Amino acid sequence: MDDGRNDHGAGRDGSGPPRLTFPDAPRLALEETLLALTSQAADVLATQGRLRALLRAIAAFSGDLDVHVVLRHVVEAARELVDARYAALGVVRGGHLVEFIHSGMDAETVALIGDPPKGLGLLGQLVEHPEALRLRALAEHPAAVGFPENHPPMRSFLGVPIRVHDQVFGNLYLTESANGEFSDEDEQLVTALAHSAATAIANSRVHTEVQEQRRWLSASTLLTQDLFKGGERATAQVARHAALGADADLAAIAVPGVEPGTLRVDAAAGILAGQVSDLPIDIDGSHAGRVFTTGAPRLIQDYGSTLGDGDTAMLGPLVIVPLQARDEVLGTLSVARLANRPVFTASDVEHLSLFAAHAGLAIELDRSRSDQELMNLLLDRDRIAAELHDDVITELFSVGMGLQGLAGRVQTDTAVHSRVLEMAESLDTTIHRIRTTVYSLRSAQPGNRSPGPSHGPSHGPPPG
Repeated sequence: MDDGRNDHGAGRDGSGPPRLTFPDAPRLALEETLLALTSQAADVLATQGRLRALLRAIAAFSGDLDVHVVLRHVVEAARELVDARYAALGVVRGGHLVEFIHSGMDAETVALIGDPPKGLGLLGQLVEHPEALRLRALAEHPAAVGFPENHPPMRSFLGVPIRVHDQVFGNLYLTESANGEFSDEDEQLVTALAHSAATAIANSRVHTEVQEQRRWLSASTLLTQDLFKGGERATAQVARHAALGADADLAAIAVPGVEPGTLRVDAAAGILAGQVSDLPIDIDGSHAGRVFTTGAPRLIQDYGSTLGDGDTAMLGPLVIVPLQARDEVLGTLSVARLANRPVFTASDVEHLSLFAAHAGLAIELDRSRSDQELMNLLLDRDRIAAELHDDVITELFSVGMGLQGLAGRVQTDTAVHSRVLEMAESLDTTIHRIRTTVYSLRSAQPGNRSPGPSHGPSHGPPPG
């Protein structure tokens, strides 16, 4: 029997909890809202996860002070952060790609590809225009020039510059996104990573500068100490300490050669030292010759590739500076690293130039010391010659005269007379030999040469 009450939401039998019912349209809108909220929550969680990954990546390289270790960590972190198959960091200096650190390729593939990229094509695009670049397909970009033989295929691409103190230090390159292409969020994350990497790189460069200054100061101090100890030739000591100061695999000193227009490697230290020692170098057309004539340092980042085949093809970065004392250029000082070693920087050139200036003065002081030693030797010779001539010969001559006088008194004793005469002749021979020695000692001094025919002044070209 109906009592007129409204039992909406109750069960048909009047039992159980009340149940709300909605029309179909409002219910659909609510479900869509719930789904959107759920999706947004998932996105927020995913974003939080990526941000945590970014923080972990930053923490991984922020504590390192070795710039090369920092760069390696940055490359690995960038690849993992955006789930890319390949990643690389190209260091830019003077508008050129001078160092390339990569991740994702095995050693066999790297060996098959050969030389690292030179910064052409799309990589060169980022060198010339350091701005973030994101591509769905590499081949679609106008600057794309293809890949070398044995290079793995790459389609999606993301490039982000790294700026240190408003100067482009290099670029991060990422390819082959696991999602098919890189997203705007990927670009933002890598950009944030690049900003943090710039700070870590700046800190590591300061640390590297301090270490370099200590190393060069130690090299200069030890050089001075070793030069005054004597023993090893001065140029050999300079080459040895220059290799240590520059963390180089080879150091060499070239001085003017015997033939006009040439230099000669006078001393070398490190690998290939035996091959380059006494090596003649033409002043015209050579790096060392240009430094010798102009007095300006030179930095060559890929020296071996300019020489063709041979042992020197092992060499990569090379710095040559003049070796001079006061206004006189004594020669050149070169330091080189193997082709797979880090490149030299402007700071390295400055440190080597200062060391060379110090070494030039040290060599000049060593020469002055040697000249003084020679002068002392000559003075000793002159003193000895004077003593022999003025004292010893006079006394011997007096003894000889006495013997001759004695011989006249003992003529009756034939044996004694004959013996006295023999002794007098022997004394004359000794006096003659002493006079010859005195003449030799005096003629050995500079400027006391035997007179000879005069040929007049030479009008030919100066030597060296």
